[in-house]
Amino acid sequence: MEGAHHFLHKRKEESAILQSGAIREKILHDPESLSDTELEEALEKFETKIFTYTNPNADTDAKRILLEGSQPYSFGLISELLKELVHNSQCKEVTVIAEGVTAEKIAALQDDTLTFNESTTDSILTDIGEIPTDICLVFMEEPENSPLLPLLYSAKSVIGAEKLFVYFNGPYLQSNFKERFSTEKRKNMDEIDGAITNTDLGAAVVKGELGLPDEKVFVTDNLSINEIARQPKEKLRTEGRRKLGLGDEEITLLYLGFPSKPTESIGMDPDLNVRTFEETVSGALLAATQNSDKSFAVIVRAHPRDPHKDEMFNVIPTETPDNLRFIIDNQLTYEEAAYAADGIISHALSTEAGLASYRGRSSLICAFEGKGLTADLLHNSYSPTLIEQMKSTNTSSFIESKEALATIFVDLKPFEPKEIPHRSEGSQSIAEILLS
Repeated sequence: MEGAHHFLHKRKEESAILQSGAIREKILHDPESLSDTELEEALEKFETKIFTYTNPNADTDAKRILLEGSQPYSFGLISELLKELVHNSQCKEVTVIAEGVTAEKIAALQDDTLTFNESTTDSILTDIGEIPTDICLVFMEEPENSPLLPLLYSAKSVIGAEKLFVYFNGPYLQSNFKERFSTEKRKNMDEIDGAITNTDLGAAVVKGELGLPDEKVFVTDNLSINEIARQPKEKLRTEGRRKLGLGDEEITLLYLGFPSKPTESIGMDPDLNVRTFEETVSGALLAATQNSDKSFAVIVRAHPRDPHKDEMFNVIPTETPDNLRFIIDNQLTYEEAAYAADGIISHALSTEAGLASYRGRSSLICAFEGKGLTADLLHNSYSPTLIEQMKSTNTSSFIESKEALATIFVDLKPFEPKEIPHRSEGSQSIAEILLS
């Protein structure tokens, strides 16, 4: 079990999110003290799980759909899609492959109208290969160890699906997007029948990078935004600020950490997250020093899959002005942290960069100058035309220096959430696209 203890310790923040009570405390502070039973329970939360829903009212020629999602935000997408599919007579069966928080939340969806049969074996790839599938949809912002990579190469050629669709959440694509879809890798992939995204800008990026024709790129509802619209914003803000001890007058910025490793493949600094946080700290210190009559706080939230998060935490200064606090967050849900803040700062490829305004929060996109820093990340990921399009949306501020951050920090405050976009007349929902 020595390897299992090491695994949990290495991913302790991510592990703790999935646990509660004594097991959570042991994982965070003393994983070696976990009993064999506790260890088995903790590891079970990480297993990739397969859930299957069968529609009793399906047509005789209805289709079987396979969905894949591992990241926490994938739950919002999948749960919304399920609500539409389970009432569609053209859908015979929906199978969901998920892990971690997403799997736990999907399991909790079971009720009188939506019942899943959970199935796991020692080999998830074997299980996937045995799932009868007509249509496969893969969410593309998943990590490298998720089930998506085999599905891109095998959904049609091995599993026997008729169609393979990919979903890109917003215009901000992952830094390893080009690597995943390099010319060499595309040669071995199954043919993609459609790319679905939720913004016109996202569609432009996908067409440009994948070279897909217009008829294979679909713009539809943003399911993440639909989920955000139903969130109890004031309740989440009150609870989040209470848990962190934030005063009513403290202007609060949420820093979203990220793993640097995926960006190395496109020439970024191997310590990009740490370097980015250093610039953010400098900007916060400048804001506090220049505005002694105001109070500031920075919530520091590490990415659960970042193995170097402690290096980021070490950047926090031991002494700060009396009107500035840095708060390491390991207790709030993401929604509580997002609403507790007045603004959210992230890199250009973060999903939240495109979602913050729908929460009524300012989106600050890091574009710090310097070799291999976030300005390079922005310019290496998108064409100049697309960057100008991003800047013209007026939903985000591009932060190029500590001075720029200090100026914006002072005026951060919640605002009326951006109006949720609706599909244009004649466009299709994701379910309609899959089943057409």
